[in-house]
Amino acid sequence: MGGFLYTLLIGFLGALLFFVLLIVGGYFGVKFWFRWKFGKILEQMKNLGGAMAGAMVPPMRLTFQREDELNWADEEALKRDTAFLIAEGFQQVGDFEGEESPVSMRAFVHTEHHIWAAIQSAYGMKQWTDLVTRYADGTSWTFANLADHGMDCPPWRTANYLPDSPIPDLLERCLADRPQGKAMLPASAADFPQVVSDAYAREMDWRMERGGVTAEEIERTLAKDNQTAEPQSIRMIQFGWTQAISTFLDEQCRERFLEGGGVSAREWEEVRDRVLVIHDRTPANVLFDILPGAEDDDESPPEDLWSGAEGDDADELPRLQALRKRMAVDGPRTVFAELNAELPEGRRSRKLGQVTVEAVTADLYVQPEWEDDFDDDDDD
Repeated sequence: MGGFLYTLLIGFLGALLFFVLLIVGGYFGVKFWFRWKFGKILEQMKNLGGAMAGAMVPPMRLTFQREDELNWADEEALKRDTAFLIAEGFQQVGDFEGEESPVSMRAFVHTEHHIWAAIQSAYGMKQWTDLVTRYADGTSWTFANLADHGMDCPPWRTANYLPDSPIPDLLERCLADRPQGKAMLPASAADFPQVVSDAYAREMDWRMERGGVTAEEIERTLAKDNQTAEPQSIRMIQFGWTQAISTFLDEQCRERFLEGGGVSAREWEEVRDRVLVIHDRTPANVLFDILPGAEDDDESPPEDLWSGAEGDDADELPRLQALRKRMAVDGPRTVFAELNAELPEGRRSRKLGQVTVEAVTADLYVQPEWEDDFDDDDDD
């Protein structure tokens, strides 16, 4: 079921979401990237075109709401394919739009054949259909009349790509090729939106656990458009995934901490703008940017802020490079706690508590308000 809409998100939303993340991500040290690399990387993106978007960062979660007025790439094909599915015994569930992305989806179920079907489109551009069968053992088989996007599939999902195949052929292949010797889960119209969201979340959790996309996935995705994956481009894409995963976990940890009653609502409102979330996957550049002293290195641009591979960080800021190596040994939470303890008392962050989300443990701190005092001094 993870195949629903994933290809679309990878192909069309990645670049947009990645740059939004960078623009609002000065908090995470991306200010250095823009200051010294913006022009060069934008030129690379321009040269790579849509292929580069093929391995960027889709949203970590995807939810749907019913919507009657949707944007479709081919209205005639939509009517034709809808009529065919209904004639074949599918029940039309309704039309839905993704809340986190402009995805149009017309959903169907076939209760006898245990098939979930979705005609999908985005931005009124590419339009295709997925047919999915889910099994009681947690596996699923997907048949899509779309080209393989080049990304790895999680071990429980088998994806079959039949580019530009008409839906009758797609259904024939689905019925003939999917496993028959094990229990299939029933396809229910009432469960459709939640099933899609849950399947998507399961696959994205798997990708987060892997740390994002691999260099091999990026190379395959670019190669499909006859593009070459330059080392710097690969590092940039992986940096985007690292940042997106970290931001998502930050948000999840904040929500879990509030749900657990770690602080009163009044106290949270007073400190929420100064709360830091340091978890097991916090990147080095996040710690670098939030610890006092990062501004002292402004005059020395990092050549590869997003670099993580051995030998690629030679041009980083010395403090960032040292921090990255230290975190590789002791982990983000330990390193931050130690560096925070070394600060003068008035500049230390105060620990609020600890939570665990998605098997990731996080410490929550409140930054001191000393920064306002420094701003006042600068104005004088």
